[in-house]
Amino acid sequence: MTGAPHPVLPPAGVDLATLAVTPIPGPRAPGWPGREADLAAHVARLRPEFGDTSEAAHLLAATIVVMRRDPADSHAAALFRRLTAEHGGDLEPQLSLRWLISVCDTVADLPGATLAERSLAMLAAALANTVKLAETERRLYHPPRPWPPRRRFAVGHEMFDGLKAF
Repeated sequence: MTGAPHPVLPPAGVDLATLAVTPIPGPRAPGWPGREADLAAHVARLRPEFGDTSEAAHLLAATIVVMRRDPADSHAAALFRRLTAEHGGDLEPQLSLRWLISVCDTVADLPGATLAERSLAMLAAALANTVKLAETERRLYHPPRPWPPRRRFAVGHEMFDGLKAF
């Protein structure tokens, strides 16, 4: 896609300051490990995961989803850059570790990111994914006592802070 906005994203000149202070009502819902074929449905399904955060946090996730489906989408990339540059410090505490990893993966893939930005992003994502892998294995092979476990562990199982097991 060129610089034209995608239907799930606002125009390039959107007032991010207003979105940053506009809360999404409701408590945070757990994330889901799936993928909707329809992009608008996918972005809408993510919304409850951002309850009690800002509209800007949900928009950041939407830009990531759009860029994952179309890496050449310059409109999504421009919004992602603006969000992280202008509101990154405010958005960081609103994001679960799952989404912080996604931000790092996106920075690592982002055209125009400096070598230092890419390197730091790749290191942060690698560290978080190493912990995720270790926790997945620990929960699979070392269930807490008493035996047998009270709850079955499965692929996509919620571990902590929005992360799902491998």
